[in-house]
This record gives sequence, structure tokens and C-alpha cells, in this order.
Amino acid sequence: DIGKTPLTVPLLPGPHTIAVTTADGRGTEQQLDVKPGKKKQDMLVELRNAGGPATLSVQSDPPNANVLVDGAVMGRTPFQGELAPGEHVVAVEMDGRMREERKLIAREGRDANVSFALAALPKSPALAVESEPIGAQVILDSKERGRTPFLVPLEKGKHEVVLKLEGHREVGTFFSMPADRDLSIRLDLPVGQGTGSRLTLTSLPSAAAVSIDGKEIGITPWSGEIRPGNHKVSVAANGFVKEERIVQVQPSRDSDVTFALNRAPGPGKLHIETEPPEAVVSIDGKQVGTSPYTGEMAPGDHQLEVSNEGYKTIAQDLSLDSGQQLSLKLAMQPAQAGQVPPLVAVASDPQGAQLFLDGKLVGPTPIKARSTPGPHEIKLALDGYTSRTGKINLPDSRDFELRMAISLRPVRGVEERHEAPTSKELARAQIASAHACSKTGDYECAIKGYQKAYEYEQNPLLLFNIAQMRRKMGNFSDAQRGYQAFLKEVPPGQEKLKDEAQKQLAFCELKLKPGEGSTAVALATRPGQTVPAAATSQGQDEEDTDPPIMTHEAVKKTLRGQPIRLTARVMDERSGVATPQACWRNLYKKDFECQPMGKIGEDEYGIEVPAKAVNDGFAYYLEAYDNNDNGPARSGAPELPNSVAVEDAPPPRPPSAVVAVATEVQPTTVGKAPSDALPTDSNFAEGRGPTVKPPESSHVLRWVMLGSAVAAAGTSVGLHFHANSLAPDLSNSQYTGDKTALKNQIDAESSVSNILIGVTLAFAVGAVAFWNF
Repeated sequence: DIGKTPLTVPLLPGPHTIAVTTADGRGTEQQLDVKPGKKKQDMLVELRNAGGPATLSVQSDPPNANVLVDGAVMGRTPFQGELAPGEHVVAVEMDGRMREERKLIAREGRDANVSFALAALPKSPALAVESEPIGAQVILDSKERGRTPFLVPLEKGKHEVVLKLEGHREVGTFFSMPADRDLSIRLDLPVGQGTGSRLTLTSLPSAAAVSIDGKEIGITPWSGEIRPGNHKVSVAANGFVKEERIVQVQPSRDSDVTFALNRAPGPGKLHIETEPPEAVVSIDGKQVGTSPYTGEMAPGDHQLEVSNEGYKTIAQDLSLDSGQQLSLKLAMQPAQAGQVPPLVAVASDPQGAQLFLDGKLVGPTPIKARSTPGPHEIKLALDGYTSRTGKINLPDSRDFELRMAISLRPVRGVEERHEAPTSKELARAQIASAHACSKTGDYECAIKGYQKAYEYEQNPLLLFNIAQMRRKMGNFSDAQRGYQAFLKEVPPGQEKLKDEAQKQLAFCELKLKPGEGSTAVALATRPGQTVPAAATSQGQDEEDTDPPIMTHEAVKKTLRGQPIRLTARVMDERSGVATPQACWRNLYKKDFECQPMGKIGEDEYGIEVPAKAVNDGFAYYLEAYDNNDNGPARSGAPELPNSVAVEDAPPPRPPSAVVAVATEVQPTTVGKAPSDALPTDSNFAEGRGPTVKPPESSHVLRWVMLGSAVAAAGTSVGLHFHANSLAPDLSNSQYTGDKTALKNQIDAESSVSNILIGVTLAFAVGAVAFWNF
């Protein structure tokens, strides 16, 4: 809290988040970039009434940049739209400018305003250097070049960048500048001055085994003190080619090194599920089995086809790398009777690209459209991305759907990002390494891993793990101290683990006493005294070796671009549950991304998968260990995950009747595709083609019918009142002839009036029908 508005605040160059909240609950958050050299920046904050959905406002300098929310193109700057609660990634892109993105957490009733200053894109591939904290001196290839945030065009080849900031340790990294794309490097500068050197290693994929000078020391990401000089570093992961490199470590400097491993040559593996099962599976026109199907497939592009009697045939274009595993679940729809034109369904990353079929614009992705059998040409186009074109051939023998998931590359190529691992990421890597050591009985290795993890993140659960390893090694004195340290800092919700620690502490105390066997018997027989089970010799034999129990109902179907909430019940009556994690991937991001699940109730854990990840080929698995390294308990597995059928959201139904002719433009809901990004006609959603704009004569006919209805209604009302006005004359007339004539006239006008009422209703219904059409 820095004060009340109006307010003037000094800010350092770089990104900042400014939150303004009133006493009645109205609030807004605005993010802005302060560029070096800018002396003053004015910001006007508008607060709306409290409550209701949040609104996202995106500004850019220069304006008219593409706005992407969770990977979907939502519009152009200046942009405003409703913001669904939860975490979102907001990005802006523009030809000739550097791409910028930020993470936002939307809260109900609180607006988010984001401002981006888009730096001009150098003609040559550019190096962008960021640091935490900002303002660090940048030394590139031994020459001082400026301060972070730093941007410069750079020729391809090997380079070194070093960051210096007073009060912080020096950090440097060696890197290879690509020839066809930009490179972004982000380094953290630890606080303090030091004479030692530290080496930090990261890799893609993570969890790769690391060896330094021939000695295996852990898995990536890894960080540790190291002596200055040249060291041979090797990084290896299953399914990838081992990479070795000589790393030069300078005195009194921290070094960050990133390895991007290449996949090992060999076939990929494909797993296919269908709903219903037992569909015939064909690859590149050759029948290979029935679903569920698992088999090897050569690297490259392929077309998968599944068919089943009475169901629509589905073909899916796939691309598989060497050694890669891919899981896909397809929900089959009943086939339509008769001759049905084939359907083309196209999705893209990012969403919102324009699809052209045989040179004619169809609309933005994701989209479906029916076409004619035979060869066709498709094209995807999006500002700032390289257009993709291709040939397809649609059959005419059955109800058929071709699905395509296409990744678009920016004009400058995909930007490489090298970021220093966070403390939590380093801790998770050390815990995984310690788990592996514990499973093989190498408790000394496990202790080192848990101790290193505790250096990065002071989690009391790690104290319990360390004590467990020392007890298993027979080091009861150190184990006793470890259990005591843990019991002083037991986290909330870990009562079961607290009980286990107390039992093991009692056992260690007993082991440290002379003649523990007879003492145990004596203690157990004293009246009114209870000895924990673990304090007896039998208690030591009852070592907890059971993994936790996981219960999870696998998700079978979901909607594209909508977040998925994954929940599981995980129990361990003896040692308690360590943090479970969820891992997911799709056809665009084919390597698993893993994130820890949060505790949402008694033995209940959950996580929300971001909307951007929910796309074609979405698959996931859950896993958990207990605090004694038993496990993992899993739902799904890396080699056979839970596959989810991803479907398009149904379009909104049109109103059944026209009740108003005035409309008000409402903000687009962020997190969903804009109204013009998905077809709004129900026929189009089923693939029967886009709605054809009515001819101009239809508009004229609407107004003619509406006018006729009004005229008929007016005439009917006039005749009705005139007939009623003749009633007094009928009763007052003295002549039979006059009465007969008046009565006939009244009956005739009443009949015509009733007929005109029916005509009025007919014209009104017709006008409404034409209006909806």
C-alpha cells in the first residue's frame, strides 16, 4: 500500500502492476512497462460499480496489434472484453514488433488494464535480455552494451552474456544465437557478494540426468557450487540423444547453461481410443487394428482414420517426431442417412487464423465446413505468421470428417526462451532425484537430494524425509533430531504424518538407550503406560512400504479452449500424502507439462488446466507419492495417459421470436472465442456450410408483410368499432326493412373484421419468420 489517489510514485524501468481499490469494493489492476529514459507517465484509472464480471482492457503502443488471450486471437488494440475468473496469458503481436505477453489472475468484479510498449523488431534476429531485479549491467562478448531490459540484433553463432548489479552476485551464460529466430534470455541475480562460483543447468525436456566430470550429480534443473575452471557436463534423458559440453566457470561468477536435447532416432508410438470402442483403425490407408490401438509409427506426417458401422468416419492428420509418444481419443458421431457432403474441421495454434478453402474465405479457426468430394486446397492466414497451405482429397463414399490441427509459425520463427529455474523448480527436481535414490536403497544419495531441496525451499516435509532416510541407515541420533525438527514445524493438515513422526521418534529414542529389548518389555508392562507400536522391535519390522491410494474419475470429454478442473482423492493412513501432480500435453505441445495439485479439502486435491492447453489430442495423468517415498499412485501414466475427446462448443441458439429491434454491443467474454470466431448458425455448426446472406428481395418482403399486417389490423379495428356504432340504430329503428338491412351490414362488417384479424396474425408470423431467416 503506497497511498491514496491522486498520487505520484517513482518507478524503475521495467514492468509494474498497479492495483487501485476503493472502500466499497470497486477495483482495477493495471500493468504497464516503464521504459528507460521516460521521466513521467500519467495514468487515469476509471472505476466502475462494484460486483459483476471483470473487464480486460488492453492498450499497446503502437495500437492495432493482435490481442491473444490463452492463445486465441480476441481482437486488436485498443481492446476491451469481459474476463473470466482464473489465470490467463495475455499477449500482443504486431508485424515488425517484438511479441509481448503477461500472466493475469482475474478476480470477479476487479478490472485488469494492461499496457504494452512494443519495441521495434530489428531486421536481423534479436537477443532480448531480462533480469530480476531489472537494471543490471549487460556485458555481451566482454563488452558493456547497456542495462536490462536489453534488446539488440545479433549475428548467429556462440556468444556469452554477463549481468552485473551492485549488491548481487554476477551471473553469466553461454548461448548459441539462432540464424532464423529471436532469442530471449532471463537470468536471476542472487542477493549478496560471494567469492565462490555456482553452476545452474536446465534442459528441455527437464528431469534429465546430469553428470559433471564423469560423476552423476542429479537431474535438471540443477544448481550447485563448483570450482572455477573447465568442466565436462553431460545431460541425458530417455528417448533423447545424450549431449556433452565443456563449460567454463569463472571465479566469483554464477553460470547458467541450457541444454536442448534432440530426440533419439527411432519410431514413435501412437495410442488411439474411440467412443464407442472397436472402431477400425487405419494409418495412411492401411488397416492396422481396432480401437483401443497402440503401435509404433515412423516419424513424419501421417493420416489416421477410424471407422465404425453406423458412425461417421473420422480422419485426423498427425505429425510424429522420433521416439515421441502420442495419445488421441476420438468421439464418433452417428452417420447421417443418405449422401452427405464431406466435412472439413480445422483448428490452429494460435486460434483465430482465417481459413480459405479453394481460395474462398470460410472463417476463423476453429471452424467446420462441408465441401464437395475430390481434391481441394486449404490455406491458413494470420497477421504476423507464415501462411500454411496444403492439398486435401475428400472421399464421396460415406459420411466423412477430416480433422486438421495446424501450428502456425511467426514470420521471424518461434522465439527461443532461456529462463533461469525458480527456487520451487530447483527444489522439485532435487526431490525427484531423491525419490529415485530412495527407491534403489541409496539413502545417502537421497539425503543429499532432500537437503539440497531444503536449501531452495524450506518445506518442513523435507525434514521428515531426511529423518526417514537417516533412520533407515541406522543413524538414530541424527534421525531423532530430524523428527524433532519436523515436529516443531508440522504443516496444517498433516496430522497423520505427525503421528508417524512421533512413533518413529519414540523408536529412535528407544534404540539410543542401552538394552532396548528388555526396556521395551518393561515399559510395555507398566500399569497405565502405553508405548507406541513403533517403539517396539515389532514396530520397526512394520515399515511403511505401501503407496498412497488415489481415486480419480477420468475426464472423457471436454470443450475446446475451456479450462478443465482435475480432482482426485489421495489417502495414505500411515505417512501422509506428499504433493500430487498433474501432467498434460496435446497435439501442439507434445511433451508433458507437470504442475503440483493443491489441497482443496480433506484428502481432496485439484488443479485447473489452462484453457490454452485444452486442444486436440489432450491427454493427462495424475501421480502422487507418500512422505515415505512410496509410490507413485497414478491415474494414467506417461506411456498411457488418460485421453480426452475434445469437441467444439455448440453455437448459441437464435431467439425464437423477435421482441426488440434495438441492440447494445456487449464486451466479448475473454477465455471464449469472440462471436465472429465461431459459426453462429446451427446448420453451419453441423458442417452443412455457412449461412448464405438473404437476397435483398427478402428484406423488402419483410417490410411489405409487416406493413400489410399493420394495415389489416387497422382496418379490422375500424370495422369493429363501426359495427358497434350501428347497434343503437338497429334497436331504435321502427321499420322491419331498415332493421334487416342494418342487421346484415353489422354481420358483414363483423365477419370481415374477424377475417382481417386472422390476416393480421398471418402477416405478423410471416414477418417474424423472414426476420429470423
